Amino acid sequence: MRNRTLQLFKYPLGMLLFITAAILSSGGRTVLPFGLFLFLCFFETVLLYTERRMLLDLRIIFTLSWLGGIALSTLKLSRLQAFWGTRMWVSVFLFYFLVLLADDLLTAGSRSSGQITPGNEIRPSGESRERFRKKLLSCIWIILALGMASFITEAIFFKGEIPILSDKPHAYTAFHITGIHYFIVTMIFVPVLSVLYLFSGPVSRKEVWTLLAASGSVFLVYVLMLSKLQLVFTAVMPAMAALLLQRRFRTRTVFFWFLALILVLVAGVLVLMSMRHYPEGYLEGIFRFKDKDTPAAIQYVYTYIVNNFENLNLLTVNLGHYSLGIRQLFPVFALTGAKFLPQVAALLSVEQYLTIEELTTLTILYDAYGDFGIAGAAGFGILLGLFNGYAAELFRRKRNVTSVLLYVQLAVYMGLAFFSTWFSNPTTWFWLAATVLITLWMCKEGDGFRASVLRTLQVFRLPVRSRKESEGSE
Repeated sequence: MRNRTLQLFKYPLGMLLFITAAILSSGGRTVLPFGLFLFLCFFETVLLYTERRMLLDLRIIFTLSWLGGIALSTLKLSRLQAFWGTRMWVSVFLFYFLVLLADDLLTAGSRSSGQITPGNEIRPSGESRERFRKKLLSCIWIILALGMASFITEAIFFKGEIPILSDKPHAYTAFHITGIHYFIVTMIFVPVLSVLYLFSGPVSRKEVWTLLAASGSVFLVYVLMLSKLQLVFTAVMPAMAALLLQRRFRTRTVFFWFLALILVLVAGVLVLMSMRHYPEGYLEGIFRFKDKDTPAAIQYVYTYIVNNFENLNLLTVNLGHYSLGIRQLFPVFALTGAKFLPQVAALLSVEQYLTIEELTTLTILYDAYGDFGIAGAAGFGILLGLFNGYAAELFRRKRNVTSVLLYVQLAVYMGLAFFSTWFSNPTTWFWLAATVLITLWMCKEGDGFRASVLRTLQVFRLPVRSRKESEGSE
């Protein structure tokens, strides 16, 4: 009965609030729809937390990112912004609620059979701690070695012109060798794997310092590259893993640590921006705030979030022909090298609609809409909700290295849903492939490759609830 009441509030009432705020915003209002969307964000977050009693629920992170970004967008503080059209509102509305609905459908009844609770046991019960740690440590060193070798190769190729030493504002985008760069950005796994090692049992002071040195070297590389996104992953993924696995943390403690992490990340991003050698007044000229006296830091954070929605709105207004899957299939063409073929390159030359050339980030929904319009937004919402539900349920039922890695990656994607297309980005799929390879390595028992593959498949298999569990949830 309680769950049905929550669903009633979460969907019909939540949809009503969303539609009301959208109508007010379309009519030229700013402050009132902003307040309504903020209330809706808080309202949905409370309901979602009540259902699973977990502050780091993927649905909550997604809600804060998506509804929070829409709320800020309704303020229209920049001349780059416009009042959204009907197609835009319908797309973001369907996408949000279908993500929640698909997640609910996949995990239906699971909340009654046991909520997701913190717990720090990630080692398989039949494996010794020493063997488990040896395999985990070897993963760390392999990833670190490949990443560092790739970074040195790029530094040599570009004759030592590392972005932090360059006087060019966009040197970080040029510091890139196709194929090799994937191994550099995959070093984001080193800090989170180090945290998992620390949670595998008692560790010596030497082990702690060794892991800190490994993680610190990754952090240093990303600072040298002035790579904001990799630094976010490097900081958020291990922090999220620690919060998920720490038994003693209460919800209030998690909230304050999570808030502190966000503040540190914002401050770090602003510092990195100041190191990119932009000419004086360059950023303010790009942001085009109506109030020129707004502090540059606020202009940057605001534009960093809302302009992505404006790019999506431009797409919904101007797109003449859908690309029918070409945008979202880009990782296939990129990772196979097919994108270098002339025929494929011509096929991939779809138009990007941007408010301004320098601001190229797009939101997680951009390519799905570009491929199939509103139907693409709805379909992608369903698929994303199912994937989130799968990851959450896998983590609840199988507390291991793989489920933690998958969960924390998705947490970052949901937290930055306003920022990137993510799943039509080749790097995302390279990271997911790396997660599979790490799982395969951790499943290695010395009895042959085929046996390791079968164990790997078993790790990713979502357990079917027993009849006893099903009866208990009714």
